[in-house]
Amino acid sequence: MASLPVPAAAADVATPGVLGTSLPPDFRVIRNYYLGVPVIGFGARGRVERVPVIFLHGNNDTPFPTACNPLGYIHNAAQYLLDLGYRPSELWGLGYQGDQCDLAQEIARKSGVSHSTAAAVPLLREFVHAVLEYTGAPRVDIVAHSLGVTAAREWMLQDKAYGLVRSLVAIDGPNHGIIDCSPSPDNYFQLPADGGFVPNSAICEEYGSESTQLLTVLNAAGETPGPTHYPLSCDPKRVPGLARERRFRLAFRPRWAADCRAGAGPVWQSA
Repeated sequence: MASLPVPAAAADVATPGVLGTSLPPDFRVIRNYYLGVPVIGFGARGRVERVPVIFLHGNNDTPFPTACNPLGYIHNAAQYLLDLGYRPSELWGLGYQGDQCDLAQEIARKSGVSHSTAAAVPLLREFVHAVLEYTGAPRVDIVAHSLGVTAAREWMLQDKAYGLVRSLVAIDGPNHGIIDCSPSPDNYFQLPADGGFVPNSAICEEYGSESTQLLTVLNAAGETPGPTHYPLSCDPKRVPGLARERRFRLAFRPRWAADCRAGAGPVWQSA
């Protein structure tokens, strides 16, 4: 199977199209038991020649825009690869937190158990194996943002699944914690109306500092254990002017590689 495309490969481009926002009808149904509904996502039936790519959004987001979440920018990254020649059957997205409509009932769920890494890992585990089964591929690439990064790393560590993931493109992962959990009275994220990111919330127990149980164990195993390749890990502080809505598309462009920590060079290089 071919690696992530280089610009010169643009000549081998399939007919341009618009990436879908649903999973195939005959794809395995994966149930999110915290929300009581099946996971959402995208993918398609068809021939697979490249390593399938799985896209993972961050916390409080979705794999594409929904009625309750206008963001879903990770879908733009998948569309970008479709435009470069990937087939819809090679591009998959997992919504491990639902469509975010449950937040209308209780906004503090943003920091709750249903949005935690502990809840995401079993869903990711089943989704990866379902994609492998559906496509017949022996391994996948993963493009992850924010919480999707550490969820992927935690699943790979728990299952020793590095042989199933050729490359992990990790964008803005909270590998050393987040600032949202500060107990300072100036931290508005701890207010219920802003997500309830208090120290004992599920998210803050995982990411409140770099020494939480989750991150201590996860990072003790190494941040880039092989044989998985880690082509890119963007730090937004080192990419001035990188607007959120453009971050995913730009993360795939070679000119940004110098502003990111690269495992073995720009993301355009073979994994």
